[in-house]
Amino acid sequence: MANRWLISQFAGTSTITDECVAISTTSDATGSYYRYGFHLGSNFFDYPHLGVWPDAYYMSMNVFNASGTTYLGPQPFAFDRTKMLAGQPATFVSPVGPLGGSVDAFLPADLDGSRLPPTGAPNTFVGFPGQATNPNYTTYHFHVDFVTPANSTFTTFASPSAAGFTALCPSTRACVPENGVTRGRQFHCKLCRRSRHPLV
Repeated sequence: MANRWLISQFAGTSTITDECVAISTTSDATGSYYRYGFHLGSNFFDYPHLGVWPDAYYMSMNVFNASGTTYLGPQPFAFDRTKMLAGQPATFVSPVGPLGGSVDAFLPADLDGSRLPPTGAPNTFVGFPGQATNPNYTTYHFHVDFVTPANSTFTTFASPSAAGFTALCPSTRACVPENGVTRGRQFHCKLCRRSRHPLV
């Protein structure tokens, strides 16, 4: 929409607590960038996924306790896209904390193409239907208000049922044999919700 590039990387010392985001100043990916460092909190924030929307850059994170031993659930974030495109000081909004260890990861909607959603349309997050207690595509609407952050909302919109499926890696992240390597060195499941490192 703005002919820019976005580069992101999580950061931290012993615990991943920050998200670094860079926005190109022009359409040239090799040119200069506006750079931002956002401190998300004291928990362990993992596996970021970003979506472009007219009013914000939306992000989902899988959140763990600070030691990385307990899954606390997914958490939504919105970064002030308008300010970031102009290189101005920018903030983020997260109207809810981690949604709980029984809630599977979700992803924000990402706008592709030139047809924009209606002005003010919320960003839609869709959850993976893997949890035993709620095997649905739980769908959320995130409405962000950067002027008055307390007015921002993240609410359940719908929970359509998922068609039956068999999980590829229900109890491990290394279940796809890789040709030519020894046992125990397999491809990692890219959709595993509790990954502590990005998988590419």
